[in-house]
Amino acid sequence: DPVAGTCEGTFVITRTWSLSDNCGNAAADQVQTITVSDNILPTFTAPADIEIFTDADCNYDTDVSLTGDVTDEADNCSTGIQATYVDSDPVAGTCEGTFVITRTWSLSDNCGNAAADQVQTITVSDNILPTFTAPADIEIFTDADCNYDTDVSLTGDVTDEADNCSTGIQATYVDSDPVAGTCEGTFVITRTWSLSDNCGNAAADQVQTIAISDNRAPTFTAPVDITINCEDNNEDLTITGDVTDEADNCSNGLTATYVDDIAEGDCPNERIITRTWSLIDNCGNTAEDQVQIITVIDDQAPELVTEFPSSVNVSCDAIPDAPELGFADNCSENVTVVFSESSMYTTNVTESYEIIRTWEVTDECNNTAVYEQVVTVTIDEFLNQISDEACSDDGDINLNDYISDFNDDASWTFVSGVTNNINFNGTIFDPSNLVDITGDQDFLGDYVFRYTYTSPTGCLETTEVTININDDCVVFPCSSEDIEISKAVTPNGDTYNESFDITGITADCGFEIRVQIFNRWGAQIFDGKNYSIGEGMGEWRGQAHKSSIGNADTVPNGTYYYIITLENSGLPPFTGPVYLGTK
Repeated sequence: DPVAGTCEGTFVITRTWSLSDNCGNAAADQVQTITVSDNILPTFTAPADIEIFTDADCNYDTDVSLTGDVTDEADNCSTGIQATYVDSDPVAGTCEGTFVITRTWSLSDNCGNAAADQVQTITVSDNILPTFTAPADIEIFTDADCNYDTDVSLTGDVTDEADNCSTGIQATYVDSDPVAGTCEGTFVITRTWSLSDNCGNAAADQVQTIAISDNRAPTFTAPVDITINCEDNNEDLTITGDVTDEADNCSNGLTATYVDDIAEGDCPNERIITRTWSLIDNCGNTAEDQVQIITVIDDQAPELVTEFPSSVNVSCDAIPDAPELGFADNCSENVTVVFSESSMYTTNVTESYEIIRTWEVTDECNNTAVYEQVVTVTIDEFLNQISDEACSDDGDINLNDYISDFNDDASWTFVSGVTNNINFNGTIFDPSNLVDITGDQDFLGDYVFRYTYTSPTGCLETTEVTININDDCVVFPCSSEDIEISKAVTPNGDTYNESFDITGITADCGFEIRVQIFNRWGAQIFDGKNYSIGEGMGEWRGQAHKSSIGNADTVPNGTYYYIITLENSGLPPFTGPVYLGTK
């Protein structure tokens, strides 16, 4: 029987040869040894070349479970044979953490027949991305020149670059063009950070937003405190002062603004203005407010705005009324005028004297000015002749009706007449019992009376009244004889002769009456149409039209002349004198 050899599939067979002749002679047996051997090589297929990758710690595993194993070992005789391998030392790759390992696979059968070696290349690569954290978004600020610096030492740098294999890697960045911000001098820069390891594995880009802001307050200097007059416009900065040095590191064209707080001063026209100046740049940075004090004063007295003579020379009978002066103040709407008048006149003095008129004008802040007029009065003597007529039975004639000013030292005297035998008692003349010097009753004619006194202004005033006594006592309705006209007007409030009256006719006569009054120089001072009739009904009470005699309200004492026209009556105008006493 075959005897198994030293390895599977080999045997040794001992073959014994025998030879006998036909006679049975047997030659000695001879032995032949037959050795059965295996010289056929086994077969196998090495795993394909493979790329494996490092882990998070940059380690790798070349176990055949990962790199591949031989699974098709085969042999003609041997069974259960397994290929084996030997790895070369790792050869560093092109980047940190990568290698190339040459794995040589070998296979021999149990009889030592060895297949040709096969080589597997194992490439160890790094495919893990590096990691990093971009700096946080940041706000930086411009400097005094509106410049800025985006160096990473100021904006932040990546400090946690990490990779499983690569060392010393550094993140890099690219900045976008600055985008203008919401106000002058501000920008936004988008900084894109990138990181790749030494094997070209790139982490996802990360974006950092760098906001460039302006946090510097502007500067300015408020105008100095100032004192102005009340008439000055405190809103006019050319008067009160303006800020001229507004400055900012980034913003241009800044203008300071102000708010006023007004406190009352010591008088209505004075005040203290606390002006608070503010300045803000285009980015909302506010300078510290500055305060300017504006003191408004009123130190000017009112001024005279009308012309008037400071000295006047007049006669005692023509002393003008104190002029109505106009005053204006630079600030006060209302001024107080205190007028005083003092006369140097002494009774019975015949020399000239002075009247001192003073206007003390004060504004609302007690600024006072004094204006003075000196009236030099010359004392003169005047004769005022009055002619009148009366009917013999008109009743008593009160001579005081012809004068307006009375004096305790003066009295009426009878001067002359058709007869000296008259009924005259003090001021009353009664013509009803007149008898002439011949004894008959022909008493009609002129009677003259005289009243002389010294006026309050020093004038020697003589009033001579000539009264013509007639017998025109028959009344003819609506004829010219019906009309009675005032001979004297004394509007002094005593209810006698208060107005220039036309009586003796009634409205039934249908007359439309026009009254014109003229002064001694022929200037018309009054023109009244449709003049009222009746005692105490007359419109003229000594006043003058302003257009006729300046600004006076009433005319001076004296004799005036009237023209009375009865419109559409066919009668001639009535003319004559009328005495006016206004004092």
